[in-house]
Amino acid sequence: SQKLNDLYSQIYANSTINGYPEDVVAYRAVQFKSYYTDAAKQYEMTFDDFLSQYLQMTEEEFDSQTTSIIQNSMTQEMLMKAIAENENLEVKRADVSSLDEVCEVCQGADAVISAFNPGWNNPNIYKETIEVYLTIIDGVKKAGVNRFLMVGGAGSLFIAPGIRLVDSGEVPEKILPGVRALSDFYLDFLKKEKEIDWVFFSPAADMAPGVRTGRYRLGKDDMIVDIVGNSHISVEDYAAAMVDELEKPEHHQERFTIGY
Repeated sequence: SQKLNDLYSQIYANSTINGYPEDVVAYRAVQFKSYYTDAAKQYEMTFDDFLSQYLQMTEEEFDSQTTSIIQNSMTQEMLMKAIAENENLEVKRADVSSLDEVCEVCQGADAVISAFNPGWNNPNIYKETIEVYLTIIDGVKKAGVNRFLMVGGAGSLFIAPGIRLVDSGEVPEKILPGVRALSDFYLDFLKKEKEIDWVFFSPAADMAPGVRTGRYRLGKDDMIVDIVGNSHISVEDYAAAMVDELEKPEHHQERFTIGY
């Protein structure tokens, strides 16, 4: 919400950051660039072409912005950690493939958000995604929690009338099993779920670390694209929209999506 964004901006403006560990910044810079180079490979594109098409920038512009993006992200992390410590929020470890452990960790919660992914390089990603999400749903029910929000995928979004992304031939073969797993779970299982108040929040086709702009569009089942036809969103804006949905529910037993 705008009030939440304004409050966060005020906290950000009034906070003092004494410095950023240089080794951490350097390490994250390598990770940050590696993320996009791997994405370019998945789409069978050169790094320059990927940056030009999806981020509308050159490699030189990308490199010049990397440090500020990483420092901004680290600032957000430090602020969130400080807020969590001040509010006595607790971090717990649980095996999400265990019904009893999911139930135990969800006990007493007003809502549950799940971002489970067994790993894009996992050869059993399709099977494990569906099996574990079925376990998570059962664990949430067993714990007596009615509200469930899921970090969904973009594969089941329509890119044209009657054509979903996952069936378009545009998804790289390397990540297709994971994309299809989330799509099939949503279409074949979650849409049939009537006992709990669930939400499947599909990101844009390209979601990557970036900055929190607070400026994005929401939709239902059709992929959101920008003026040049690209579908993208930063992790930070996606997370902010998820928190908005958590605090002020607007969607019930349905999917919605986001994009610039």
